[in-house]
Amino acid sequence: MATQITHPNEFARRLALGEINLETDVFKLIFNSTAPLVTADARYGAGGTVNLVTGELTGGDLLVGGKTVDLTVGAVTDPVPITALNVVIAVNAGNPSVQYGYIYDDTHVNKISIAFFDFGSLQDLSLSTSTLDFVTSGFTDINPNG
Repeated sequence: MATQITHPNEFARRLALGEINLETDVFKLIFNSTAPLVTADARYGAGGTVNLVTGELTGGDLLVGGKTVDLTVGAVTDPVPITALNVVIAVNAGNPSVQYGYIYDDTHVNKISIAFFDFGSLQDLSLSTSTLDFVTSGFTDINPNG
């Protein structure tokens, strides 16, 4: 599944404030029943405008708190690429059907969402192994020259 990533406004603000370290922080992927908004301050827990614990979809290979997403900061180029390895969800009859995914910073004190995606419709993850392809679609670029 090619997965087109969108970043909430809060991600850019927190990155600019130096609160997020894309190389050393631990990032987690969860699925949720709440439709994402770029203007929302979504967090895995209380404190923002959206609490991602509420509505988290779990079962089968999707455990509470999510699956780890490995990010890599690329070489100094213009723009600087930030890549994520693909995430595999093993086939399991207990896997839920999902539409919305969130990636949050599990290291950050407020566990803020740094990215989200929308499959456009429900995807049944119980039928076969699913690979979320963040490599092909890219994760993000930091462009110092606008």
